[in-house]
Amino acid sequence: MSFIASMILSLLFFIAAILFGNENVPSNLILASATIPFNYLIIRNISGNSGITSLMVSIYFVYAFIFPGMLHASKDIFPFYYMSYVSQDIMKSSAIVMLFSYAVMFVYIYRQKSVNIDISDNAGVYCFSIISIITMLFISITCMIIAGPDKFLLRRADLEASVSTIQGYMIVDSCRTSAIIALGAAAHRYRYFKNMGGVILLAFCLAYNMLANNPLSMARFTFFGFAVVVVVCGIKFRELIFKRILSVFMIVGFITLFPYLSFLQRGEKGGSYSFDLLEYYSQTGDFDGLQSTIDVVKYVDGTGLTWGLHMLSALLVFIPRTIWTGKAWPTGVVAGQYAGFPFTNLSSPIPSELFIDFGWFGVLIGALLIGRFLAYIDNYKPYGQSSSIRELLYVGGSAGFGIILARGALQAVSGFVLTFYSLCYLYTAILPKVKATLNSPL
Repeated sequence: MSFIASMILSLLFFIAAILFGNENVPSNLILASATIPFNYLIIRNISGNSGITSLMVSIYFVYAFIFPGMLHASKDIFPFYYMSYVSQDIMKSSAIVMLFSYAVMFVYIYRQKSVNIDISDNAGVYCFSIISIITMLFISITCMIIAGPDKFLLRRADLEASVSTIQGYMIVDSCRTSAIIALGAAAHRYRYFKNMGGVILLAFCLAYNMLANNPLSMARFTFFGFAVVVVVCGIKFRELIFKRILSVFMIVGFITLFPYLSFLQRGEKGGSYSFDLLEYYSQTGDFDGLQSTIDVVKYVDGTGLTWGLHMLSALLVFIPRTIWTGKAWPTGVVAGQYAGFPFTNLSSPIPSELFIDFGWFGVLIGALLIGRFLAYIDNYKPYGQSSSIRELLYVGGSAGFGIILARGALQAVSGFVLTFYSLCYLYTAILPKVKATLNSPL
């Protein structure tokens, strides 16, 4: 029934695109079919199966990438600079997305059934001690002092302009990730130890994060990812309810909170906020995934494959260009430059990242590996009362940052994701934790 429902929903997407415009009908048919696997994963997950990471990634692909791309293709008018493309490039890009979506679904369904990881500890759970959380805050505050507290009060564009080196970004990212880990740890601890000290610590962490992770100074997808981490760590939802609430919030947030945050971040003096849902959803650069994929396809057709350089540069993002002179620029940047765009801070969804390095073969193999990873992480069940902070941070991070990594460009976002997981590993490995038995106050 889930697969039939996903096919019906995809058909409705196709009909909506045809009613919106009659250009590139074959490409829209391919794109509509590409939504079937992700629609299936969404319906499957909110019906009670598996975890939340694949759910978040699937929602991104359907509602922030493929369906907006269908609307763009139906009029052959794409968000950045109102570009039009030849039908062959649109169709090729649509086929890449379709190959990726079905490969992810098939391996996910197979591996999700066979992978079974039990991380529960029937004797209790482990929380960070108060001194551990204070240590995280101390590290975050130290990084903030080094970077300059005033930077965290700037709007996003001004902050990015004021930080010009990799070392500067590492300090800012360390400040932000340490702050959010501390908040998640404090919220998790309060689930088990409800005392005045815990209340004061949680309140301080929350207040401090309003500065360290000021929503006006950071990417909206990043802010949302951090919020997911805290919710996963601190709120003991029953899993099914949690996934349904998160799904609704995510889809509604794409078309309501995101444009309003964008307005606040721009800080246009004397401007008033106005919003047209159809105009925003069909024209904004927030949903430029298909256009970015087309630009990457055109780049590869004109210059050839890069044979892993972009993936390697994303993994080794912390190496300065002064040391590694051949380090690639983010995929969205090089594709935008090749297209002749004045503005090149563009997304580059994971199918295009795979394609620029290894072509069709890379899309297939990469999608299979991603499907396998999603199945692996979704088999973690950290929502019961026997969930320790280490697993909650890892799973919350995968769910919160899955969308960011799926949207790309990888090199543009890999730095803070790697920083988050590195600090999670470091903190959980060396900082003291306390054991809370199942009989501890909840």
